[in-house]
Amino acid sequence: MELWIFYNHKMQHQQPSCYAFAAGALNHGVNVRHLLARHFYQKKDKGSPDMVVIFGTGSVELGTNALIKQHIVNWCIQRKIQFVIIEEGHIKRGEYWNVTIGGLLKDGRYTHPDIDLNRIDSVTKFKPFEWSGDQILLCRQIPRDAAVRGFVTTDQYENWIQSIVNQLFPYPLKIREHPRITATKGYKTDPPLEIELEHTRMVITYSSTSATDAIVHGVPVYIEQEKHLASELSIPLNKIDDEESLPSFEKQHRVLNEVVHAQWSLYEMQSGKCWEHIMKIIRS
Repeated sequence: MELWIFYNHKMQHQQPSCYAFAAGALNHGVNVRHLLARHFYQKKDKGSPDMVVIFGTGSVELGTNALIKQHIVNWCIQRKIQFVIIEEGHIKRGEYWNVTIGGLLKDGRYTHPDIDLNRIDSVTKFKPFEWSGDQILLCRQIPRDAAVRGFVTTDQYENWIQSIVNQLFPYPLKIREHPRITATKGYKTDPPLEIELEHTRMVITYSSTSATDAIVHGVPVYIEQEKHLASELSIPLNKIDDEESLPSFEKQHRVLNEVVHAQWSLYEMQSGKCWEHIMKIIRS
């Protein structure tokens, strides 16, 4: 079996997870080739891998590197080559990375019939949902990110934000900027999300991973994009304070357990545990 891994040499944050995934494949006898994304056009007609790995996705609007990733994805689809997408994780970001087959979020595959029914308990502790806190937290995203750009235009996203702001809630609404925006534009830095969640009654987001952080802390969420990994736990905005609207602990456990089957640490990648999981998905 031959695996090609494409990455951008200027994006050093991509390399640890890509190399860890490669190590796990090598441990299973796979022939691995590391390739710079910009060399794709030279390589695409000189071989036919069984699987391709890329970090993140892209679209034509986001520059050359993003365009190349989109071309790689289209090439894989046309040739019926399995492709894996690695991205920043939904749970314990920096410790775990998102790994899916054939697409991001729910467009990708990340479970199989024989998953560990208690993996979530070994990854993180989580609290059952409850209504508490004295504010509604609207978590903004960077509109060019794939989790937004793949579904709506920047104008549509901003219109959605404004529609949320225009709604009347029984609690104060706070808008939390994306950390990269506050860093680059010199905005006042928000407190760490974990601190804000201590006095938040509900988190609202289009498709941010902040929703998963909220769920882990037992804070109810509204998620606009149904392809978010945890969208099944989203609560309608008109159900704030409705005890019957809260998903059961069993449902919360099941959904989070499915989410963590898309989350893998560097150690799990290097050991081959992630690779074994990926192969079970392909064979199922």
